Amino acid sequence: FTLNRTAKVLSKNEQQIQLSPREFQIFDLLAQNLGMVVPRDVILDRIWGLEYEVSSNNIDSYVKLLRKKLDIGEDKTMIHTIRGVGYKLEV
Repeated sequence: FTLNRTAKVLSKNEQQIQLSPREFQIFDLLAQNLGMVVPRDVILDRIWGLEYEVSSNNIDSYVKLLRKKLDIGEDKTMIHTIRGVGYKLEV
């Protein structure tokens, strides 16, 4: 995967993966913390900000969409759910 933060483009094997702005923001945040757990409250704060009333279900929905676009099949996922805490991106 190649992440171009300036152009807000994610590519896999030189093919662009179309991400919504929120999906890109979440992936970028997870990529910046590769291999580390990013707590749900940090995701909510960094992506939506403190002023927005967003439920954690919104994060789940975006992560589900990201997994569909990123995962390589065979039940392998790059984005792991850490139950009760948050998410972790692993390559």
